[in-house]
Amino acid sequence: MTRRILLALWILGISYLEWRGWWATHKAHMATLMTASQGVLEGTPHWRAYQNRLLGPALLEFLGLFSREPFRVFAAIMFLTGNLALYRMCARWMPATSRGAWQAGWVLLLPFFVWMQGSHFWTYPWDFLEMHTLLMLAYLALTVPVGTVWPFVALYAVALFSRESALFIPMFMLIRAWMVDSPNRWRQTVLALGLMALGTGLIQLTRHSLFEHSSLPGVGLDATHAVWGNHLTLQINLSDWNRMRQTGLHQGAFALFGGLTAFYALACGWLWRRQEKAATALVLTMLAYMLVMVPLAHLKEGRIYQPLGACTALIACYWALHRKRGV
Repeated sequence: MTRRILLALWILGISYLEWRGWWATHKAHMATLMTASQGVLEGTPHWRAYQNRLLGPALLEFLGLFSREPFRVFAAIMFLTGNLALYRMCARWMPATSRGAWQAGWVLLLPFFVWMQGSHFWTYPWDFLEMHTLLMLAYLALTVPVGTVWPFVALYAVALFSRESALFIPMFMLIRAWMVDSPNRWRQTVLALGLMALGTGLIQLTRHSLFEHSSLPGVGLDATHAVWGNHLTLQINLSDWNRMRQTGLHQGAFALFGGLTAFYALACGWLWRRQEKAATALVLTMLAYMLVMVPLAHLKEGRIYQPLGACTALIACYWALHRKRGV
């Protein structure tokens, strides 16, 4: 009983520190953040790329019925539920002992570190939902039998209304179908490709039909990104990289990018050698996630790495346990 109370306090404490750190950075700009979120529902987001990210703003709108600070409540719920879920997922692989329970609890420090290092003024509601989506994807990838696909389809159906990175869910299904010897390989391949095509079409339809104009001064119809909606940032990232080497500016963000990418690459090689093919498909998907950031995201913005903390911690827990036990 004492152990459970202490573990509950530990999880609550980590969640509270994350929430306090987030609130300290964002409370002075809460009106701006709420306006940015509301703009998605009104067809006036900052950028066309944000127009399809409807779920987070809709949840804030719902919480606004009960609270005058819905984003503050939303963040608290996201941190607490994310840490609880991560703990329960890691405890699945830990020994049913007091030491195993605390080992699962210590895993929470990794996403805490990533979130604190990636602290940034702009944190949108879909950044929190991305954390939960990637964590659930990792857990399903490591636990669901190879022949079962409906949990991934269900996750995709929800995540698609949060962020376009939901497309990595059917990508994982496709990679796994060809890495694992399965009699349903072609069926899963067709399903994964169909889901990717359907999702891409829905994202573009949403961006073109709902987007009216940007609420940012001077952006207007966002004609620069009218074709696909996404920003193209390769040249910007190369320039930021050279500036970082010369001045050290944004060194922390680039360190997070390099560290997470290296982790997924090492995990991929090790799991492949151990014939952990489903797990290898997962880390390959996450490695692709990191590489896609180079042409489509601003690598200097530490907030884009925050959603990766819980997923990375779960993979690290799985990797360390299998190394230790030789499973």
